[in-house]
Amino acid sequence: MKETNTAPIESGVSPDAYPQGDPYTEREQWLNERYGDNAEKFVQAPTTVNVEGVGEVQGWTNPGPDATTWELLAGVDVLGPDYESYDYFSERIVLDWDDTCKDTGKYWVQAHQEVLRGFGFNEEETSDENILRLFGNIHVGNTLGLDRFTKDGKQYNDEEVWGDIKGRARELLTENPMDPLLVMALKQLSPANKNDPRTPHVAVWSSSPRELLEDAISLNGLEDVFDVIVSVDDVEKHKPDPEGLYKAVYAMDVARGYLQPGEDYSDAKPRRMNGVWMIGDSPNDIKGGKASGASTLWLEHALQAHSALEKRQKIMEDAVATLGNQAVQATTRLLQPTSAIRTFNAEKAGLDADVSVELASQESISNLPTDNSIFARFLMNGSTRFDLYRSEKVHDALVVQGFGDKQTRLKGVFANSGEPIFGPHGNHNEDRTPAEIFRRIGEDIDENTWGY
Repeated sequence: MKETNTAPIESGVSPDAYPQGDPYTEREQWLNERYGDNAEKFVQAPTTVNVEGVGEVQGWTNPGPDATTWELLAGVDVLGPDYESYDYFSERIVLDWDDTCKDTGKYWVQAHQEVLRGFGFNEEETSDENILRLFGNIHVGNTLGLDRFTKDGKQYNDEEVWGDIKGRARELLTENPMDPLLVMALKQLSPANKNDPRTPHVAVWSSSPRELLEDAISLNGLEDVFDVIVSVDDVEKHKPDPEGLYKAVYAMDVARGYLQPGEDYSDAKPRRMNGVWMIGDSPNDIKGGKASGASTLWLEHALQAHSALEKRQKIMEDAVATLGNQAVQATTRLLQPTSAIRTFNAEKAGLDADVSVELASQESISNLPTDNSIFARFLMNGSTRFDLYRSEKVHDALVVQGFGDKQTRLKGVFANSGEPIFGPHGNHNEDRTPAEIFRRIGEDIDENTWGY
């Protein structure tokens, strides 16, 4: 623990700085009631609190307005005065497109299947599971062997095979627009609503070709929403390398006036990832976001669930093989999002809500409809993102103190129900004791799988 700090410190933001109706005023009101006229400044000192059912937790006195409910109930600020509060005035949201903004995976699967079967590939070779392994691969012809791509006396090359698949996918995607609920949520983030400085800037970072992204965005009337579209055509290094994410963040920093066009980051204007969210359904989305220092939201999509689990397990196996068992904990953290949402109904897949998706068959879940209601609320609710950022920092700090499961298993990143996974601590439920809330932080993380 650091030495006692007796000097007054800033805690959060003065209530005067919040516009009327701001969603964070409840915390400021609580602080004002507790500390009176000195609400915006108060002394914090190191302390150790014996939390019933948990143990001795080290932290600081006087938990401030951005403290989690767990900290308020326990009477300890786990992060202390040096904690960097969430920068909700500089929020930048980077979205994957396929199976994040729009249900596209099933149409890409269909396009692959139709084209490949037209060349004589059988049903087993073109099963959903086998097609998913080709996602992100624009060299399908070379991968499967060009000698198999002969039709009507013509030998197709790699580019022609991909052109046929892409063309058919384009037709299917044009015929099937995105969920109107997500369209509405994204339009709330358009420049027309950016008079409020807390309205996030938004960008797309996708492994899809630019022409398909622009078609889909235009078809759904979202042309004015995104500050930039970063496609597979715009990067040299693909996901999970964060090159595309950094390009998106740069464009948003220019759009919000932090940088001038053509200006590079500098000591005076560093690239700050506080307030940046990477949202996607792929392990590569989460890993890229974590590597950059962004907050991350995992959308467990029905079509991708098994494929994602397989990819995550492979990443872990590779880490152990190359770096040894000591690398497991660090690698696991790279695969754990700030928060997770399941976008399909587990019960309709025959799943118990408390059972991880790895126990369901691919066939039972791949065609389930997507429910975007929780995701839409996440996009439209800044207080949720504010809380999740803090919750992740508290979780990590408590793990460092020896609480929770340091060797969290892979399935700990998957949601267990259709409810939002508001970080490993669950939501801000005042009825729960610190011990009950902490149980969700890590002690039973394999059983509870990241929350409610």
